[in-house]
Amino acid sequence: MNVQRGYQQFLSVLITAPGYTAKINDERQRAQNNIEKAFKTAGKRCAFVQGYTAATIAANQGNAKKFRLKPDGTVKDPYHPTEESARQFLSLIRGSLCNAFKTELGG
Repeated sequence: MNVQRGYQQFLSVLITAPGYTAKINDERQRAQNNIEKAFKTAGKRCAFVQGYTAATIAANQGNAKKFRLKPDGTVKDPYHPTEESARQFLSLIRGSLCNAFKTELGG
């Protein structure tokens, strides 16, 4: 999502919700940590919101009902939670996300 304010400021959002397995989440956590380090070097041009927290991981990891299922009940796609699960993820990080938007937009 990009939001333009005047002609100089753009706000970009990249969000990754936790996956079904610990292996997926460990890999994504490492990536998130590297992205956070990059954001810190960018100074005031970027804000970072921690998406992998104990609460967000607990909401998805190992919870098959949070993912699309095969007819036999096993997880079909362990990387992408259902829309309902994605909404829950966003509600879990809403406060941090709103604070980042406010800060970056000068509010």
